[in-house]
Amino acid sequence: MKRSFFFFSIILLLFSSCRDQDFDWRMNRLSKYGQQFVNQYGWPDERQTWNTAIQYSLNANIEMGGTWTMLVYSADPLEEPRKSYILGRYTVDAAEAMPTDLKFDGPYTLESVCVGISNGTVSSRKNIATNSQAKIEVTFTEEDMQEGGLYYAPDMSYLLAYEIVDTLSNYLDFNDIVLEVEHVSGEETANVKLRAVGAKQEMQVRYVNGDEKIVLFEEAHAAFGYLNVERLVNVDLSMHSYRTPIKYVNLNVGKDFSIAQNAGRFVVYVPGGKKNSQHNFYLLPRSEEHTSE
Repeated sequence: MKRSFFFFSIILLLFSSCRDQDFDWRMNRLSKYGQQFVNQYGWPDERQTWNTAIQYSLNANIEMGGTWTMLVYSADPLEEPRKSYILGRYTVDAAEAMPTDLKFDGPYTLESVCVGISNGTVSSRKNIATNSQAKIEVTFTEEDMQEGGLYYAPDMSYLLAYEIVDTLSNYLDFNDIVLEVEHVSGEETANVKLRAVGAKQEMQVRYVNGDEKIVLFEEAHAAFGYLNVERLVNVDLSMHSYRTPIKYVNLNVGKDFSIAQNAGRFVVYVPGGKKNSQHNFYLLPRSEEHTSE
């Protein structure tokens, strides 16, 4: 690994990309805890990008009047229900100007999305090819409508896997803190789960947006009920029993929040950390199949 990696800014820019020769997780030493993380979640990204989520843009045209609920799914909830997550949720008044720049987050690997609308009586959904460099266009006409509402899918969530860097070392496992952030674009709130703690030092998890600072987890180990910071949680399931993730619900992030652009607001603070202490992370969109409800 090139030594310059450690002199990046406190949080790597989310849309920057590290080429394979710059950083390859598999070529660095993984602790047994890091290997457990890999076994559970898989390699972060075969292309070795730091951020595996991007922001898409949607132009929608509804040719009927009235107020509509619009959902953006990662896959068609009827044809591929186990792969379908809700990426965006909006209320659209067709009597007003049509939304021409609806933003929603999703995995960069998306080849298509499913867009659905419903007024509570009739609904329609369409599968649209994605292009991260351009807006997605979709039009709904009266002929598209069918009786019934929209199909269920769980809300999308994203893993934030942190590494605390105190020294010029290549000992990386990206499990010092593992958060799961559940957020649907267009919504003003997010739910945050503390999934794992893999560092033997005091750590506090914060949400920081300008002058606003919200402490989500006062001390990560203590959140799981452990006062000893030597105790690692959910990083080596063969050594320690699994602990249920700790939740912080209804965090107000604002209507324009984007996990792809604003994940850096979730900060891991190390009290008394060394001067060059910093934290870097991977952003991994949820991708495993789920059990439909």
